[in-house]
Amino acid sequence: MARTGPFKTAIVGAGIGASHVAAFLDLHNQFRIHTICDLDEEKAASVAAKAGGCAVSTNIDQVIASHDIDIIDICLPPTLHCPVALKAL
Repeated sequence: MARTGPFKTAIVGAGIGASHVAAFLDLHNQFRIHTICDLDEEKAASVAAKAGGCAVSTNIDQVIASHDIDIIDICLPPTLHCPVALKAL
């Protein structure tokens, strides 16, 4: 079955993830930023505002478990990539 809408994307890590927002917004027909996740809720909210007011979360496990997310963009320090990717899988 062909996809009919943009992929719902979560950005995990509002530091470098903030720079990913622009790229996803440029490809708005293919991706919709659904959630920004960061331990710093204020930072996540600031990035979410730039992304069009998407959801904000401080709980990575909830984001990973969400059935509303198609893609998880891991924007964390490199040593955390593997454990988060394994959880997401």
